[in-house]
Amino acid sequence: MGLSDGSQLPFTIQGSNGGSSRSLQERVHLFAWLAGAEFISEEWGLCNTFYDWQDYELTPYGQVKLDFLRLVRRHPISAPFHASRHRAAG
Repeated sequence: MGLSDGSQLPFTIQGSNGGSSRSLQERVHLFAWLAGAEFISEEWGLCNTFYDWQDYELTPYGQVKLDFLRLVRRHPISAPFHASRHRAAG
């Protein structure tokens, strides 16, 4: 028993009350990127990325991070996104 099974944590680590959703994590990454963030650091980031430290299998959260890294490598932006600069001509 310990941190890996949640028995020593003061909150639920599984189920509907088990922390933020993958959808929220995707949005947080995307909004930070669109706002011009050059660096994102997360509490427990590496610990949530892999199931274990032997074969480094990605967790669902790790997959969110990998998908985000692939997105920003394919579509680099040089300045924060501002809706006023990107409105359709009308």
